Amino acid sequence: MKAMTRIAGSLLIVAAASSLGCSKSATNAMTETSKPTSTSAVTTAMEAGKGLFNYLGGLPGVNRLAEAFGLNIAKSPVLGKLFDAAALTATKLGLVNEIAKASGVAPPNPGVADLATTLGGRGLDQAGVAELNKALSSAADQVKMGEPEKTAMMMLVEPITTSVATK
Repeated sequence: MKAMTRIAGSLLIVAAASSLGCSKSATNAMTETSKPTSTSAVTTAMEAGKGLFNYLGGLPGVNRLAEAFGLNIAKSPVLGKLFDAAALTATKLGLVNEIAKASGVAPPNPGVADLATTLGGRGLDQAGVAELNKALSSAADQVKMGEPEKTAMMMLVEPITTSVATK
C-alpha cells in the first residue's frame, strides 16, 4: 500500500511539475515540439515538490496548512463525526509528512503513520472523500496558496484520499 501511494504520488508530482515547471516562453513553447527527457522530468518534479514546501514557508507554513485542514475537518458535518481528536492530530501530522516527503525533506514527524494509514478505517465513502478534498482545498485558500501550488498539492493528496474510500 505504501509503495503504491508513493508511486502514485511520484507520478502526480511529475504531472504537476509539467504544469508548474515550464521554462519556455509561450511563443517558443508553441513552435517547439521536443519533449523533456525522463531525467529532466524527474528533476523538474523534485523541484516542484521542493517549491511547494518552500512556497508555504517551510515547516511553519506547512503546519499552518495542516491546522487549517484539521479545523475544516472538525467543522464538517460529514467528517466531524468520523475524526476524534487523536485522529485529527494524526491526519494533520500525516499531511505534513506527505508534503515534506514530496519535497525531498525528511518527514518531520517520525513515528507517525502516513496519510493513507491515518485516513484508512474511518468509513469514508466517496462523499466523505469529496468532503475531505474540499476541506484541504479550503485550507489552501485559507493560507492563501496560489493556484499552481494548490493544484500541485491536490494532485499529491487526492490519490491518497481516494485510495481510502470504502466501496
